[in-house]
Amino acid sequence: MATKQERMKRIRAAIKEMEAKDAAKLAIDLCSLSSNAMDFADARLGISEDALQPYKDRIETALSPESECRLSLQVNEALRAIREYASAVGDEAGLLALRVRFVECGTEFPADADDSYIPLYRNMLKVYGRLLRQLEGAPSEVKESYRERVSGILEWACTGGWRYHDTLLCVAGSFPMTRALIDDIGP
Repeated sequence: MATKQERMKRIRAAIKEMEAKDAAKLAIDLCSLSSNAMDFADARLGISEDALQPYKDRIETALSPESECRLSLQVNEALRAIREYASAVGDEAGLLALRVRFVECGTEFPADADDSYIPLYRNMLKVYGRLLRQLEGAPSEVKESYRERVSGILEWACTGGWRYHDTLLCVAGSFPMTRALIDDIGP
């Protein structure tokens, strides 16, 4: 069987050979196969009032399972939502909003989470680092608009498990914007 890259190369070549009306029909048919594909097309084409909302919903659903046994936690689905939005649109404001929502949802995850949730915490730390890197390069009004949410993540993390709070503080301490927040929050 061909690899994903080989298949994409063949598909790309075949689409380039298609007439515009046939390529349009293919795109419409693909969108009808899944809501994720429809969200992607909607975001890419800029036809929705809030193309970001379906991606936020996917993150919230994946990281806020309602089942008592928490078997429905889907960290990879939440990360996929961010990647798909980046691929569809890739605007910095939208990526910033999705990253902060990912970390907020994950941080709100129950504090009694055991070591089986270490992958969740590791991914939250990675996304938090990307979020802070992105904020460091952002204009001051953008930084200020996210200040309260970033501070809230640090405060809420105190209730988290797996030494999450301490590690989050280490990540935050690497960035000038959040060093001041750490001092404000205290131990």
